Amino acid sequence: MKIVFRDACKRIVHIVILLAFPVVFIHQFSTAQLVGTTWTSRASSSDDTWEGVAYGNGLFAAVASTYYGEGLMTSPDGINWTMRISPIYADWKGITYGNGAFVAVASFSTGNRVMRSADGVLWTSYAAASTNSWSGIAFGNGRFVAVATSGTGNRVMTSPTGITWTSRTSAADNNWTSVTYGLGLFVAVSISGTGNRVMTSSDGINWTIRTSAGDVSWRSVTYARGLFVAVANTGTANRVMTSGSFIPVPLHWLRITGDLYNAKKARIQWCVAERNVKVYEIEKSSDGVRYTQIGSINGKGDGENCYEFIEQQILSATTRYRIKQTDIDGKFTYSSIIVLRPGNELSIAAYPNPAKDDVTVLVDKKSLHKNIVITDMYGNALQTIKISSLSFAVSLHSYPAGCYILNIANEKRLKIIKE
Repeated sequence: MKIVFRDACKRIVHIVILLAFPVVFIHQFSTAQLVGTTWTSRASSSDDTWEGVAYGNGLFAAVASTYYGEGLMTSPDGINWTMRISPIYADWKGITYGNGAFVAVASFSTGNRVMRSADGVLWTSYAAASTNSWSGIAFGNGRFVAVATSGTGNRVMTSPTGITWTSRTSAADNNWTSVTYGLGLFVAVSISGTGNRVMTSSDGINWTIRTSAGDVSWRSVTYARGLFVAVANTGTANRVMTSGSFIPVPLHWLRITGDLYNAKKARIQWCVAERNVKVYEIEKSSDGVRYTQIGSINGKGDGENCYEFIEQQILSATTRYRIKQTDIDGKFTYSSIIVLRPGNELSIAAYPNPAKDDVTVLVDKKSLHKNIVITDMYGNALQTIKISSLSFAVSLHSYPAGCYILNIANEKRLKIIKE
C-alpha cells in the first residue's frame, strides 16, 4: 500500500469515527411484564431538581439544576444511585454521552457552563462558547451539539470532544430547549417562535428552520426507530408532535467494522438506521477493483439494526470487503470499504490516503483496546477513541481539506491527508 504524505498542511481536519453510536435492543415480554408499563419508585441520591439523565459505558449519570447535594449522581443499574461532586455550582440542564465521555451543559453558573467526565465520577469544567443559557445537548456525527434559550445569533455551539467549543448560528433566536440526533440529523425544538419552533442540521453547524406542528412550549425531543418525537408543557390536545419527514435517505450507515473471527476468518459487522431496505449483499475483492458477492442478509425492517457476516473461507491474503444495500424499489448504495490482512503484519495504515470522503484505518492486534488520539499538525488533541476493531471506517465528508495525525498510545503515528 502506498501512503502519500504532504508537507504543507494548513487546515485542521476534524474527523468522525462511526463507532460509538448506541444501539438499543428491545426484548419480548409478557403483557404483565412489558417494559415501560409498570414503574417502581427509586431513591435518588438527594432531593435535587433533576433535569437530565444519560447512559454510557455501563453507567447512568444524572444532573440537577438546583440542588441540596452536589447536582450529580450516577448508577450502574438505574436503581442504586451515588452522589458525585460537581466541579462548580451551576444550573445543569442537559447531559449526553458520546466519544467516550459524559458532557453536561448549564443555563447558569458561577464559572464555566460545561462539564465533562470519562467515567461519571471525576468531572472537569470547561468554558462554553458563550455565557448563554445552555439547555440541551446531544452527540452525533462525531461532535457534541448544544442549544441555548438565550443569545443573539449564537444559540448553538459544537465541540468534537466536549472540551473546546465553537459558536454556531442558530436558524432563529428562539428559546431552544432540547436537541437530539438520529438518522444523520440533529433536530432542536423551542418554547418560542411563530411557526418556526423546530430547526434541523446534518452537521450541527448549518441550521434550517422547519414548521412546528403548533406554537406550544416544546420542552424535549428524542429520536428512535425512524421517528422524532417532541413533547410540550403547554397546549390543548397537541402537546406531542412527531415527524419522519426529516429523514434524508432510506439508510444511514452508523458503523461498519471488520476483524478476524477466531484469528482466521473475516468477520464484517455493521449497524444502520434503515427504511425500506430489502437486502444486504456482502462483496469481496483482492485488488480493490473487481468485487464478488459472497453472501447476503435480508433487511430486518425499519429502524436501527445491526448485522454480522462471517466468511467461511480462511483469510490468506489482503482482502477488501464492502456491503451493497438494496432498497425495495431497486435503488442501492455501498458502504465504506473494510480491508483485512491475515496475521499481525500490519501496524497502522489507512486506505485511501489522501482521501476525499471516507478512509479505512487498519491496525494490528497489539493495538486493540488501546487509545488512538487524533491531533492536528500542532499537536492539539481533537479526539481520543478506544480501538475495538482491526479495521474501521472514518468519514471525512463534512470537513475541509487538510491533515491530521493518528497516534496510538504514543507508539505508532500516521499522517492522514484529506483533499
